[in-house]
Amino acid sequence: TLHRFSLLRLLPDGSIDPGFQRVVFDKRINAIQLLPNGKILAGGEFTKADFQPTKPILLLNENGTRDPSFSTNFNETGVFRIIPCPNGRFLLVTPSNTIIQIESAGLVNNSFQTIPITIDRIHLPVECMADGSIVVGFATASEGESFVRKYSGSGVPVPGFKIIIPERAYLTS
Repeated sequence: TLHRFSLLRLLPDGSIDPGFQRVVFDKRINAIQLLPNGKILAGGEFTKADFQPTKPILLLNENGTRDPSFSTNFNETGVFRIIPCPNGRFLLVTPSNTIIQIESAGLVNNSFQTIPITIDRIHLPVECMADGSIVVGFATASEGESFVRKYSGSGVPVPGFKIIIPERAYLTS
């Protein structure tokens, strides 16, 4: 039986992979990041996975089982996006209009300065660059402008870096 919020893997022919343990969530899955080692980082609005309490971010093994080495102190109510960084960390776009960073093992990086955001959290363009810096696209209805800001790898704004985007341009990542 398929549940409304299930994560499963399909084979090339479109059939369900019997070697992958389907994961059932109680609420929406908003973000999935396939990692180079085959593991899956999943984030969303869920509070349970396979009927067990969980934080809204978890790591699955390649076969769909939970990775017990992933332990998080993440205290947000959800995750809208997961952005991988070259240092093995991840940026998470959250319901509280912030971007935070977690370590590969799940712990929140407390030395990272939280980046506030004021627009559509789901479609917000955010990228971690090869040098570790972070580029974020913004649009403000009140000011009627779109722009890009750059942050250091620790979340500190790069002084003087603000690129104004021409009217009718669309920011995407």
